[in-house]
Amino acid sequence: THGLNLAIHSLIKPGDLVVVSGYEHNAVLRPLHRIGANMKVARSPLFDRSAALAAFEQVVTPEVRAVVCTHVSNVFGFILPLEEIAALCHSRGVPLIVDAAQSAGMLPLSLSNLRASYIAMPGHKGLYGPMGTGLLLCGRVPEPLLQGGTGSLSQSMEMPEFLPDRVEAGTQNVPGIAGLLAGIRFVRAQGITNIEAHEKRLKDLLSNKLEQIPGLCIYKHDADQSGVMSVSAANMDCEDLGQRLSDRCSILCRNAVRTQNSPQR
Repeated sequence: THGLNLAIHSLIKPGDLVVVSGYEHNAVLRPLHRIGANMKVARSPLFDRSAALAAFEQVVTPEVRAVVCTHVSNVFGFILPLEEIAALCHSRGVPLIVDAAQSAGMLPLSLSNLRASYIAMPGHKGLYGPMGTGLLLCGRVPEPLLQGGTGSLSQSMEMPEFLPDRVEAGTQNVPGIAGLLAGIRFVRAQGITNIEAHEKRLKDLLSNKLEQIPGLCIYKHDADQSGVMSVSAANMDCEDLGQRLSDRCSILCRNAVRTQNSPQR
C-alpha cells in the first residue's frame, strides 16, 4: 500500500485520466480517488484474458496519464495478461504501475521486461515475510511521501535525489526487512515454478471437493487462475457463511462485498 501510494502520487495529479482494470484493490482505488483522478475502467469478463487485453486496447488512449493494473485478482485469482498489457502501454507511451500483491513469489516478474514505471508488492504474502513490509521496484525515481532524516546529505533541506534515500525517511524497520530477506531466500530456494504448481494443486483439490456440495458456486478456471478462489452459496449471505465456517469448523474466510460504486466487475 505504501509503495502504491508512492507510485501513484509520483505519476498522477488531480484530474488526470487513469485506466484501471475491473479487479483493483483499495490500495489502488482509494489513493486515486483521494487525488481526484478521473478513473476509466477496462471492464472484461472473468477469466477471459483476450477480452481483458481488448478492453485495455480500447480505453488506453493518448490522453491517459497512467495505467494501474493488478497482476492477479485478490478476489478471484484471475491472472491478467500483464505482459501484453505492459507491451500495449509501452507502445502507446503510457506509464504502467503494477500491483503484484497476489503474484510476487508465485509468478515471474521483471521490471525491465515489463518496462513498467513501478511494481509494488507486500512482503507478507507470496514472499513469506513479516506483515508491514514490502517492496517497490522503481523504473523511475518516485516523489517522496514523507520528509525526514535519511543518514545522507544531512546538510540539505531537500530529500536526496537518489534511491533508496529519497523515499526512505526516518528509521527503517530493520527486523522486518531481515525477515523479508529470509522469505525471499525461501522463495528462491523453492522456485516460483514449484510454488505456483503447489498453489494450483491445492486450489484444484479444494474446488473438486466443494463442487460436490449442492448450492455452491465455485469461481474457477483451469489455466488462468492462481491459488486464490472465490465461492458463493445460494440463499446465504457471504458473511453468514463465513461466520458459520469460522464458528463451527475453525475455517477462516475472507468475505468480499461489492457495491454499486465499486469499479470491480
